[in-house]
Formats: sequence, structure tokens, C-alpha cells
Amino acid sequence: MSDTTADYSSYSLHVVLATFPQGQETNFHRSVKDDFYGRYREESVKFFNKSEDEQEHYKKNHVPIFYQPLSYFILGNYDIAYIALIDNFKFAQRLFEPRSAKLRNKHGRNVFGTHTFQTFTGIARENDQKLTDFFYDHLKPEDPVRKFFCGISNLKLNNEILIGNGAVFLEAVNRKIAQLISLYNEKNNCSVEYLRTHSFSWFEISLLLFADSPDDISGLLQSIRRLTLADLEEDTSELISNSLYPLFFPDSRKIDFLDANIFADTHTYFGLHSDLADDPHYLAQLKQSEQKLRTALEWRVKPGHLHLLNSLFKSDELGKELFGELEQFLMLGSSDYCLTTHFEDPVKNIKLIKLIMNEDTQLFQHVSKVKTRVYFERKNPTYGDEFPKKSMQEIMPMFAETINAVRKIDDQLKALKISRQIRSKILKLFSNYNNGIQDLILFPYLMDFTIFVDQLKTAIRESYNAFQNRMTYPETYKGFEGYHILEDLLMKMITIFQEGFSIRMLNNYQFEDINDFDLDFNSSIQQLLSTYSVLAYEMGNLIYDPKYSYGPIVQISMKDTVSNNNSINYYINHLTSPEFVFATFSKEILNTVIFEDQHLKDIYLKFEKDKAELYRFNAVLRDMEQRKLINFQYFINDTMRFAWTYRADFELFYYWFWTYNFQNSSLYDELGMLSELHFQKELFRILFIRRLFNKVGEDMPALTCPLPELDAYWDRYYQQIDTSVRQFIDFLDRQKISFELMNYLQSRLNDMMRRSDRECDIPEMDHEAAFHFTERLKGKYELDIMPQTYANLIAKRHYAFERLSAGMTAESGVPKNSLLYLEWYMWDHLKNIFRMNGSSIDMLRRNWQTGRPMSAFMQSTESNNLYTVDQTGGLFFDSTDKQGRYLKMSTRVLTDLWHYALVRKKGFIQSKFNVKIPKHDRGD
Repeated sequence: MSDTTADYSSYSLHVVLATFPQGQETNFHRSVKDDFYGRYREESVKFFNKSEDEQEHYKKNHVPIFYQPLSYFILGNYDIAYIALIDNFKFAQRLFEPRSAKLRNKHGRNVFGTHTFQTFTGIARENDQKLTDFFYDHLKPEDPVRKFFCGISNLKLNNEILIGNGAVFLEAVNRKIAQLISLYNEKNNCSVEYLRTHSFSWFEISLLLFADSPDDISGLLQSIRRLTLADLEEDTSELISNSLYPLFFPDSRKIDFLDANIFADTHTYFGLHSDLADDPHYLAQLKQSEQKLRTALEWRVKPGHLHLLNSLFKSDELGKELFGELEQFLMLGSSDYCLTTHFEDPVKNIKLIKLIMNEDTQLFQHVSKVKTRVYFERKNPTYGDEFPKKSMQEIMPMFAETINAVRKIDDQLKALKISRQIRSKILKLFSNYNNGIQDLILFPYLMDFTIFVDQLKTAIRESYNAFQNRMTYPETYKGFEGYHILEDLLMKMITIFQEGFSIRMLNNYQFEDINDFDLDFNSSIQQLLSTYSVLAYEMGNLIYDPKYSYGPIVQISMKDTVSNNNSINYYINHLTSPEFVFATFSKEILNTVIFEDQHLKDIYLKFEKDKAELYRFNAVLRDMEQRKLINFQYFINDTMRFAWTYRADFELFYYWFWTYNFQNSSLYDELGMLSELHFQKELFRILFIRRLFNKVGEDMPALTCPLPELDAYWDRYYQQIDTSVRQFIDFLDRQKISFELMNYLQSRLNDMMRRSDRECDIPEMDHEAAFHFTERLKGKYELDIMPQTYANLIAKRHYAFERLSAGMTAESGVPKNSLLYLEWYMWDHLKNIFRMNGSSIDMLRRNWQTGRPMSAFMQSTESNNLYTVDQTGGLFFDSTDKQGRYLKMSTRVLTDLWHYALVRKKGFIQSKFNVKIPKHDRGD
């Protein structure tokens, strides 16, 4: 990429909120640090090369700082928070489940009791130096920096401003937060420290504050919560102009929006340093500081145990000191009896924590849960109470499906004899969608379903109309295929919605303190899923009509990329390795075009009609077809994405074709070998593209095997399949199918380029580059003569791509929020990774008896590639330097995509909900 990565970090933060298993608190805490984090750090170092720098990478001055968490006891629904510096997003998706081989519970079993957790990560907003210095200062054994208190605040930005502004708004807010903390420290002569991440979860900013006084955390958070647009240092005119406000309040003035809140929601967890429970001298320092912390404790008492708990408190000296006389009352809800007490001394909270962590305590024989609430005095209570003059709350119902519309759908389903169970699910689907799309905090994620819901309504309406026509004209009308076909479609769509909806609702502000129970995620990633969904329907506008009629839900697949008109599924680690999404995005978008485009459908049907002649006289091809090694629909898709995504660059296409295949774990057998059948199918596909676009008389040397492990397959099948491909294309030529396909490709590219060119003002053309490109696309075929505008569009794209790659965005005439810019961005990133990997593929060698990387491979590797491909999915790095470079580059790309999606989402709202674009904005 041409843009710099200097402003992005090579590292990230991993934050875990967890509860302790009762009676195993100390062992659990030790296992988290030593096993979950410590063992990962130690194992990772083994796999890097053996240089001294590499061995010391995870340390500073010999002190481990990576995967070595700070820990704070949380006063609230969780017991403890772990905050760690990491250098790999893959770690954030590891199951938070400490494993101690030595652990034994009271029954002698090697298992931890019931515990819950929640994790989140994202893009670090501090530079590498600050992050490493911070963790070194806080973790060094001698005279460490230790702050008594920590506040973990998850901040959700105001969507009304965020949509249309994206990263511009985020950066303005981050600068304001940094400035506010700096001024607070200067004014109050204190040293509050902070870390920030751009979260992948439902909120955008996670702010971690570390202070020696709880009042400092309280004061800062109250100041942050009160921030409005008027408080930002930047000129807010552009932020307001790009926001959603002018769309829905076109007659308003700028001053009407200056009181808009920066944040729509905040949620803060408060904790005390875990060393306070282990270090008496440190606890004495807290006592000497005379800090005040107002807390209220609720003891959820088990039925029939109230008198026993009272007796326990009275018989225990520590119990008497901490609790004295407890308030007792009947509380309706999750518990019947509840005891409460109030502390104002944080030392008492630490003593209570030590009591709870004592494995011999009898407390939990009588108590199911202890919950602590923290109370702060509100400062400046009259400041910031004004309600914003303008808010979208009153407008949100326009996004929802009306009661009458849903009732009509229900009536249509009844008429179609759809089962009651499915009808009930469909109605619940609309209910969930309406509840989410009208939520000011969650609606950006629920807009991922807007096109999906339209497709669902269309499917029901068309089936109903076909049914009515059949009933009216029973002798002649054949359009209705029966309710069973519709029921199958509805069940598939219900499943897609249910999976996509639950993922996007995971741990949001309505359910924030529940356990991470989702099987796909150990860290919620709503921001990433929604970003890729926007990219999918925006790129779909280049293919499908009418505008915004194609809108698949981007979700997670356990093993392979699978897509249809309603969903695109990706492997979890692909979402943070965007090149793997880019390499296949066009394939997924094009998967259903054969059913939407009549011309392409005719080409496909002609092949299906004529293929019997091919297989009748060619036994090899007949055998391949019977073994499902030949799929003409794949060939059509590959032809189009070769020209679209890879710009007819066979070397680039060849690299990513195999790279994606080699990290797909479902394609390997139990011995770690690529499936022989799959290899033949993929080799046929790649050779088909090569021969189809080969010019007459052009030298075509044999391809080289992409990996040494495939040499046996390559020698066995290459010549045979290459000959079969040549015979296959000869048949297509005789039937004029290849001619029609190449003409269609030319016509389709012309249409796509026209659509993307509308948003641009490219000043010049590169006709020479365009000529070579069109020659590559034609191959050996004398295609229909295209209008001059086709050649001009290609020439303009080449000129623009050349300027964009040189960092000359302004000169290119391509706006950064345009579809053409996204096309270039994806291609340029694929090209960049291709170069950084030396245009060759390295694959991790594993011992398939143990599944672990082979030590011989680790010790002998001298790869110059950025990374190697892991057969089990994902990537492997042989040095920390490469891993850091990759994470820094990936975070920049993910930030750019997130920004692009939020800017484009404003246009989606304008178009999809028929919002009139104001001719101009009024000034002050």
C-alpha cells in the first residue's frame, strides 16, 4: 500500500473480564497468568528464529511484558480484569479457559468450577513505545508503577455523527480524550495514565484509566460523558455536514447540532490492583492515602441459609470487622433474601476479596453470589443536562417494518399453508429486526439485514402472487411450485438471520454482562462483520440491479467459505487478515449472478445442453465430470474475477488461488495431505483460466508446482489435466460458447466500469496500458467491437490506478469514498502482500501425529516471505518483526475499511429509505 503505517501500532490490547470459580479463586488466578498467557508466550518464542533479539522480543530489560497481564479486582458483576499486551489478533480468539495440569478440585477432578468471562480487543491507539514503556513500568520487579485503581470504560460513539464521518470523527474524539486527560493531570497535579483501543465490538473506544484516586477516574469519566460536538477542537462544520443530521433535518442550522452528545452510551468497570491482596506494604500505602470509595455489597443468600450466614459473620472476627450489622430485606428477582452493607474504605473491599479468595471460606456454602456496586458523587450536576435540540430518536420508526406490513405477510403465509412454526419464526424475525433497527445505538449493525428483509418480503410476496394466479387460472398457470419449496427457502433464511442477528447482538449494551457463550467467538466483532457486509452490498451494486438489491449477511463459517444470495461466510481469522477476504470477495459476490443475468444463464444452459457430445467422445473428461471435477459455473465465476479483481494478471491470480486453498483446513486429509481429488479439480480451474486467455502463438511454458509437497500430484496429473483443459476449451470454441463467454465478459466489464466511473472525475487516460490490458482479456478470440467509451474507461482506470499506487490520490480524480477507490484498494493490497511474500508460497510443516509445527522446520527455515500459510487455517510468522509489520499493516487496512463502510452507509440510508438529499446546508 502507498499510505504509511507509521501512525499504527504493531501491538494490541487483550482485555478479559472474568468471574472466579468458587473455592478455586487462587488457582484460577495463577493459572490464567502462568498457563493461559505465560505458556502461549513461551511456546511462541520457540517458533521464532533463534536470534538473541527474537528471544528477548517479548521482554524489555529481561522483563516479560507481552502476554503478561496486569490484573485488577473488579467491583461489579465480574471478579477480575486481565489487561495484556499482545502482538497477534489470533490470540484474542483463543478460548479463555485456563488449563492447569496440576489442578485438582475437592473431588480430585482436573477441572475448574463454574466461571464466566467476556473478552474484547481491537486496534491500539497508542504507539509502540508508549505501550511497551507502560507495561514495563507496571510489570518490572523493582519499584514498579502501580496504580491503586483502574477504570475500564467502553464508549459508544454517537451514530448520528459517526455515520458519514467514520475515522475522522473517531480521531477527533481520541484527540479530545487525550487532551482532556492531560489538562486534568495538569490542573489537579496528578498522574492518571490511560490506554485506548479502537474496539472490534459493538462500541468503538475502550478507554482504560489507571489512577491512585477513585475520584480521578470518576471526574474524568463524567467529563468525557458530557462531551458535545461543541467541545471538539476541530471545525465542526464538516463533521455536521457529513453526518446524518442534514439528511433528516435539512432546514436546521449548524448551531442546532453543536449540543449533540459525542457518546451514545458508556459502560465502566471499576477495579482495585490485585497486588493489594498479596502485598501488605502496598495495602498499607493505600490505607495511608486515606482514599474514600463508596460501595454497596449485596449478598444473594441461598434459601434456608440466612440464619447460618448471620451466625458465620458473628462468629468470625473479620466478619465482625467488615460487616457489623447487615441490612436484611426480601428482594424480588434473581434471589429472595439479600443482605447489604456499605463500605467507604477501599481497604475493606480488599479484605473482603481476600476472604472470598480463601479456599477454606465457608461463605459460599450460604451465598450464591456477592455483588458490589460503586457509587461516585456527581460533579457539576447541572452541567450537560440539556437535551440536544435535534435527535434521530423520533425518526427511527421510518426504518422499521409497519404493523400492517407484518400483518399482511402473516396473512400471505397463512394463505400459502406455511406451517405455524415457521410463520411464528418469521414474525419473530420481523419483531427482532424492528427492535434493533429502531435502536439509536444498534441500528448500524441491524442495517446489515435491511436488504435481506426486503428479499424475504419479496420471496413471500412473489409466492403468494403465483399462488393466487394459479388459483385464478388453474388450467394455464404453472408459476407456483408448491409451499414446500417456499418453506425450505424460509427455513434457510431464518437460520441465516438467527446466526447473524445473535452475533451482532452479542454482549451489546442491553446484555453487556452476560457470558461469552457464542461458539464462534471469544471476542465479539460486530464492527468487522458490519464493515464487510457494507463492502459486499456496495460492490454488489456494480453487478446487480436495481441498486442495493444484493445484500448478503457476512457471517462466520467453521471450515470453508460458503456463500449464496443471502449470506457470505468467512473463517474467523480471515476477518483480521483482509487479504483473504479481498482474494475471494468477487467470487462470493458473483456466485449468484448466473441466476440473475439472462445472457449468462443462456451461456450456461447452452453448455449444459451440448456437454453430452463432449463427454460421449472423451472418456477422460467424462470421468472427470462424473467425479465432479468439472464445474462450468466455477469457470464462469473464475473468468470474471480474473478480469475484475486481478486485472487479468495471471501471476497474481495464480498466487492467491493456491494461497487461499492451502490454508483451507477442510481440503486436507487426516495425514495432512491436500485432497488428491480436490487438487485435480483446482488444477483444472487454474489451467482453464490460463488457456482461455492465452493468445494464438503465444509461448505457454509449463507452470511450476506451487509447493514441494505437491510434486507427486503435479507430476502425475499436470500433463493429463492440461491436455483435458485444451480439449475442453476446443469444444467450447466449436460450440461458440467460449466466444459468447468472452463477449459477455467484455460487455459486463464495460457496464461495471461505467457504474464505478460515475463517482469519479479522472482527468487523463493511459491508452497504451489499456491496449495491453484489452489484448490480455481477448486472448485468441476476435470479439465483437466495443464502443470507444469502453477503451476510454479502461484507459482512465489504468491512469487512476497508477496515480493511486503512487500515493497521488488527488491527481487520480478518484474520491476515497468511491467504489473505484475500493476496487483499487483491494487489488493494491493483494499485490502488496504478493510482493512481500516474494511471489511464492510458504507453508507451515506440521507433525500430523501431534498436529504441532515440526521443530526441524522451525530451526531450518530461512524464509524471506512475510508469512507462511498454515493448513489448519490462518498464518504463521517466523519472526516477531514480521508479525509486528503484518499486524501494523492489517490494522491500517481494517481502519480504512471501517471508515469507508461508515461513509458509504450514509449513501445506503439515503437510497434505501428514500431520504431526500438536501440541496444545501444552512449556515449559522
